[in-house]
Amino acid sequence: MGDYRFVYNSNVVDTLTSKISQPGLRYGNAIFVRKNLRLRASQNHYIVKYPGDSFDLEGGEDHPRALQVVQLTDEVGNDFAVANYHGYWSNGPKTDDEVRLEQSKRIREVLDGLGEPFILCGDFNLLPTTKSLDILRAGLTDMVQKYELLTTRSALYKRIDYAPFADYVFAGPEVRDKSFQALEDVVSDHLALELELDLV
Repeated sequence: MGDYRFVYNSNVVDTLTSKISQPGLRYGNAIFVRKNLRLRASQNHYIVKYPGDSFDLEGGEDHPRALQVVQLTDEVGNDFAVANYHGYWSNGPKTDDEVRLEQSKRIREVLDGLGEPFILCGDFNLLPTTKSLDILRAGLTDMVQKYELLTTRSALYKRIDYAPFADYVFAGPEVRDKSFQALEDVVSDHLALELELDLV
C-alpha cells in the first residue's frame, strides 16, 4: 500500500444476506491514512443497531451501521479527526424518517464531543433537502453544496435523476478547503470525492 496504512472496522460478521454468508466474512468501513500522519486513536461508534442485532437486507431491514473515526496529527503538530460513515439504508426513498433523524443526531454527538477539528465524509443515503442532512451540516461546510457539484453518482447508478446525491463531505470552521471535486473515474455507482485542505 505504499505511503498509506489502513484502519478497518467490521460492522457485520459472517452473514450479509442469505446468499452471502460464510465464516470469516467481514463487511464494514475503511480509512486509508498517509504514513506521514500520526495515528493517535481509532474508534468505531455504533449508530444504528449493534453487533448481533437481527437484520434482513432482502426483506428491507438494515444491518448495524457504525461511525468510523480516526484521530490524527499532521507533520506540524495539528490534531484533527476524519470520520467515515455509510448511512442507514431502507428499500425506499432517501428521505427523512425516525431512524435517519436519530442517526444524524448521534453522529453529531460523537463528533462534537471530540474537541478537535474534524471532517465527516461518506455515503449517507440521504437527499440534500432532508432535515437529517441539515443536522449533519449545521455549523459545517457542505463541500458538495459549496462547490455546486451536479452529482456524486456515476453512470452505473440507474436512478440518478431521482437521487443524484448520496455522498457528502462536511468540514468544520478550522478546515480551510483549497479544492474539492468529484473524480471522473468509474469504479462503482458512486464517484470518489477529493478534498484538498489546510488546517487553520
